[in-house]
Amino acid sequence: MPLFAQDFLIDTIEWSNEEIGIYIRLLCYEWTNGDLPADEKELAKIVGLRVDRFTKLYNNKVRLKFDLNGTYRLINLRLEKERNKLLTISEQRKLAAEKRWKK
Repeated sequence: MPLFAQDFLIDTIEWSNEEIGIYIRLLCYEWTNGDLPADEKELAKIVGLRVDRFTKLYNNKVRLKFDLNGTYRLINLRLEKERNKLLTISEQRKLAAEKRWKK
């Protein structure tokens, strides 16, 4: 998962360490497993917090970083944009290698 340090710092500069931790854990989960559940109880399990603590921190700032997709699941649009870029580059490299080896 690419991390653009400057963008990340600018976006989270006023966040608490707990909010940043929640955000990072959710991004890592999404990168590894795909979209996130929209249910806050399930999200709290992912980040390892009690539901009441998670809800307080999540609804303050972190929630704004995720959007519902068409299946009532959450995604981070920037993460998915970067995933698609990497998949495209990977596919282009694969095709170029296949072309090179077939000669």
